[in-house]
Formats: sequence, C-alpha cells, structure tokens
Amino acid sequence: MVIIVRYTCGKLLCFLLLLAHIVACLWWLLGGVDANNIKTDDGGADTEYWAFKFSDQFTDSNLTPYIHSMFYSIGMMTTFGFFDISPSNTLERSFTMAIMLISGVVYAFVVGAISRVMASYDEHESYHRTKMKQ
Repeated sequence: MVIIVRYTCGKLLCFLLLLAHIVACLWWLLGGVDANNIKTDDGGADTEYWAFKFSDQFTDSNLTPYIHSMFYSIGMMTTFGFFDISPSNTLERSFTMAIMLISGVVYAFVVGAISRVMASYDEHESYHRTKMKQ
C-alpha cells in the first residue's frame, strides 16, 4: 500500500511540474512577443513586458529567462506571490488571471487526490491492525 501512495504522490508531483513548465513556457513566450506590433492607447509601442525589465540579466543562454519564467510560474500556481516578476500589461494580466483560476482548480484536484489516497491507506492500515489483533 505504501508503494501505491508513493506512486500516486509521484504522479501528482510530475503533473504539477509539467503544468508549471507549460505555464513558464507560455509566460516566456508572452515576454518575447514583438512589442512593436502591440500599440498602447496613445498609439506608441508597448514595451512594458516582464522580459524587458529583466533583459539586462539575461545572457546568451535560454536558461536564465526560463528560470525567471519557472520562478514566476511556481510562485503564481502556489499563491506564494510574484516577488519582483509581475504582469506589466493587459495581456500579461489576463494570462495571469486565467492561470490563477486554473491553478485553483488544479489545487483542489491535487488536495482531493492526496486525501483520497491517504484515506484508503488509513483504511488498509486499520484493517491490517484489526487482523493482527485477532
């Protein structure tokens, strides 16, 4: 039974990491949108994307912006906050709101799945203890 609990928790962890990776990739993609094609209300180019704020920290490697994106993704999905990375324009705010709603549903699913597994584990343990007493 312990193996089933570990397997289920491992699957849930892999699912959460995959979801965080997908959200991070989408967030990175939003930061890389060509700002010249998106106009502000006054007709100018919108350069208020999260990636522009951190572009001086990015190196030639794609790892640094991915780490920033993953940091934001996990912070947003776990509701620990955004820290210094935050949505800067309407597109990013809309994306963030959608991910927050989806994360709430995923959080409820994960808590329910863990509760279900632990309840079945407790039933198995109590049955085993009852049999041992006889």
